[in-house]
Amino acid sequence: MKLYCLGDNPQSSCIVVTFNNLNIMLDCGIEFSSFLNFLPNSPVPPIQNDSNASESKDSSPFKTIGSSVFIDGTIRHHLPQLDLVNMSTIDIILISNVYNMMALPHITECTEFKGKIFATEPTVQIGRSLMLDLVTYHNACVNSDGERWASMLNHMSGNLQSAWNWKKHFTVQDLEKSIDKIKPVNYLEETDVWNQVCVIPLSSGYCLGASNWVLKTKYEKLVYIADSSLPSNRHPEQMDISRLHNADVLILTHLTPFPAAQTEQIVTDICSVLGNTLKDNGVVLIPSYSSGLILDLLEYFHQYLGSIGLPQTPIYFVSPTGEHILGYVDIISEWLNKAKQERAFIPESPFLHSQMIKNGSLVQIPNIYSDAKITAPLKNKMKVPHLIKEPCIIFAGHPSCRLGDITHLISLYGSNPKNCIILIEPDFDHKIALAPFQPLAMRSYFFPLDPRLSYSDANQLLQELKPKHLAIPAHYVSHSLPTKTNSIVTDIPTSTFKHLSSIKLPLTHKYKSGNISQYLATFIQPRSLNTVPNVSETYSIDTIETLLSTWNHRYEMNTPSLSDLIRLSTYATHGEGVLGDHKLDDLLLALYQLGIKNVGVQSCKDKDKGSYEIIIEKGIHNVNAKIKIAQNETTIETEDEAFRKTLTDLIIKICSPNNEKGKKSKHIGNYKKKKKKK
Repeated sequence: MKLYCLGDNPQSSCIVVTFNNLNIMLDCGIEFSSFLNFLPNSPVPPIQNDSNASESKDSSPFKTIGSSVFIDGTIRHHLPQLDLVNMSTIDIILISNVYNMMALPHITECTEFKGKIFATEPTVQIGRSLMLDLVTYHNACVNSDGERWASMLNHMSGNLQSAWNWKKHFTVQDLEKSIDKIKPVNYLEETDVWNQVCVIPLSSGYCLGASNWVLKTKYEKLVYIADSSLPSNRHPEQMDISRLHNADVLILTHLTPFPAAQTEQIVTDICSVLGNTLKDNGVVLIPSYSSGLILDLLEYFHQYLGSIGLPQTPIYFVSPTGEHILGYVDIISEWLNKAKQERAFIPESPFLHSQMIKNGSLVQIPNIYSDAKITAPLKNKMKVPHLIKEPCIIFAGHPSCRLGDITHLISLYGSNPKNCIILIEPDFDHKIALAPFQPLAMRSYFFPLDPRLSYSDANQLLQELKPKHLAIPAHYVSHSLPTKTNSIVTDIPTSTFKHLSSIKLPLTHKYKSGNISQYLATFIQPRSLNTVPNVSETYSIDTIETLLSTWNHRYEMNTPSLSDLIRLSTYATHGEGVLGDHKLDDLLLALYQLGIKNVGVQSCKDKDKGSYEIIIEKGIHNVNAKIKIAQNETTIETEDEAFRKTLTDLIIKICSPNNEKGKKSKHIGNYKKKKKKK
């Protein structure tokens, strides 16, 4: 079993594993932290002040603010390194939560991926809304420099050197086509994929529909844990560990980068800042996603404001899809925690936001230019919207402070020291996020709200789950003074991986399930063995001579024909199987002599050294085929079984035993490319 990490940072959301002859991609997120390399793409032209007036005259699309260099141009998406993998070979994509699926339209609409995609229903619906938010923010941007920066990257250094590979944002059409390709599944639902592997999603407790995945065959079990949360007082269904035990391999990722942070204490601190600001008639800005933490914070703030005598303080929720999300989460009570499920059975709305909307304490606004809510749209003048009553709390996206209405709201309220901005998303550097808006008179706070597993939680969980082998990012064990609160400390055999690394995991397939043909079964006559003393079970046995065939990873034993028996006798002369070396040139010559002339050879970049693919176009009977030659196996791919047998016989014919130094090679079909001498 192999694991490839395609993400670009330790918390990256894209891993490819080979499991039971299938290539499975675990998540496909966008590196949102790369947004911080850009200046804000505001929906309206920003106000010029003295500090940036001189910069505006600079024709360069790269602006230096403090010690950081920012791109003044259209924001692009930093995707996982998908070009390092042949996407046509990916069989399955498993999505763990709404934040780890943002690159999906780039995959389904811009690559040769033809496999299956699985995610829970809330992940599909809410993920669609968050991606629609992203498209809406991009389409509303005003940026005169546009894409000019992309042609000037050769003059840059550091992180920006890799920006040439970042992609333009997807369209609404690409988004909808991508979503249509996802197969929704329920928690604990077992889905059999091509009779090769069974995939099962379990609640991770992180957000609505968030999942950990169990992948199992009859003999092996792989567990993928990502973005999991243990607290039971949050709105999602509690984390389910019922089927995570005793895995052959457990992949653990996405622990909180703030292991010492206590969520309850942070919420208390936020509420304290909130109360002081509102009592001073200030405005509180909170950049956030349209789902996730905001669903908990709306209720916390509503209860807190009531406790300090400010129950009618308005909370504004600015989001293109906010109305849809608030309505949707009210009708999926089966995906919520037990307390909210019980409220739904009363029947009452499981969330308090429905009541807040009715009494006017929560106002949902698609954008700050909505004519339905704001009588004086903000265009070139910085005016406070008439229907935004101060003091108030405003949630708006994007949490990077680079897209969406939040970019304009910071400029609008940033000059008043009575106001404040609270950054809560842990994956964005708060200092860099606010750097383009400086100087700000408003107060800024960074309270990273991250309910994901800490190192201490993970160590305790691993002790209970007892996997046979563990795979984790390398920085989880790289602490100079490791303890259970700052590192993964375990006696479980562990493999670590880094960005763009490839590691082998000790998951070997000892057994395969197969079938016996009906005709062959009629010749089987089991004979009882002598029973073991004091043991009631009896055993039967028979010997058969059979031909084992494989087709699309399915195995079947059939009665061998006369020609098969002759071939089997040939195999037997080589000992355990078809052994030895044969040269690539010999194989190409044999194909030519067979009349197959349209042949191409290419190296496999994502395989071991010395691996090749022989591509045959319109071979015998105009049938296409592909021969994959690796160090330990040779695979023939074709839709024509007769052509497959022809190619098999040809390879066996030119394969000669390798008895060098008295040792037989156990390599099946080991092709070596002959180097030409100059």
